[in-house]
Amino acid sequence: PAAARRWGARHGLAPAVAAGEGFAARCRSPPRRRLALPPCPGSLRPANVITMPPWPVQPVVKAVLGACGTTCSIFLFSSPLKTFHQIRKRRSTEDFSGVPYITTFYQCLLWSVYAWPTVTPGRTSPLIINLFGSALEAAFIVIFAYFNSRSTHFNAYLAAATSVAAAWLVLWGVLVPEEDQSRVLGYVCMGLNVALYASPMTVLTQVIRTGSVEYMPPLLSFFGLANAIFWCMYGVYVLDWNITVPNAIGIVLGAVQIAVYLTYARRAQSAKAYTLLS
Repeated sequence: PAAARRWGARHGLAPAVAAGEGFAARCRSPPRRRLALPPCPGSLRPANVITMPPWPVQPVVKAVLGACGTTCSIFLFSSPLKTFHQIRKRRSTEDFSGVPYITTFYQCLLWSVYAWPTVTPGRTSPLIINLFGSALEAAFIVIFAYFNSRSTHFNAYLAAATSVAAAWLVLWGVLVPEEDQSRVLGYVCMGLNVALYASPMTVLTQVIRTGSVEYMPPLLSFFGLANAIFWCMYGVYVLDWNITVPNAIGIVLGAVQIAVYLTYARRAQSAKAYTLLS
């Protein structure tokens, strides 16, 4: 532009050059402006986004795995019916432990919150079975507390578990951001699920010490193992590690419980047969 102005001044073409400069200025592209987007309000943030598996999830396969897991869970939750029939008949809890029923109740309660559609979408099967389990385990707890005569720590454990669960749910709903609620609650449910599968292990010490499997319910261990297998398959298929990890641990713990029961039950049968022969 400077050379053009000098050439135009020598030839008396300053107005044309000025017009040319104006035309060049009009043709020159304006500087690009960056759009300043307003911060995304909390109500528009993606809440509780779940990780989708890299493979296509077929609704039929997902429904079949969920139905198998639900069926095993129904048998698992119903397995103490024989125990509670014995408690009602003898009108005493004797040496039965009420800890597994309390643990199972709060495990089902928190899993129901986790599988709620507004917390973790697409978890209909876990939601249905855990609502059923919460209602059934609540009935078991009431019956056990009514006939409880020997276990002094049952009421204390129940009160402590209730207080901790209520306080944690309040803090979780108030302090945890909405987009992180599913992930945080999933971690807690994982721990409770492992505790559920490990709760019959408290009876194993008594079985090993006394050599008797009278107070070890075999159906609870068997259906716990089957339940862990199907829900682990369901969790792997939908790529939900909160379901996969605790059930994989449950497979190991269930196998240990079944092995201990079969070992000591066989010994008890052998000792009984030897006594009869003698």
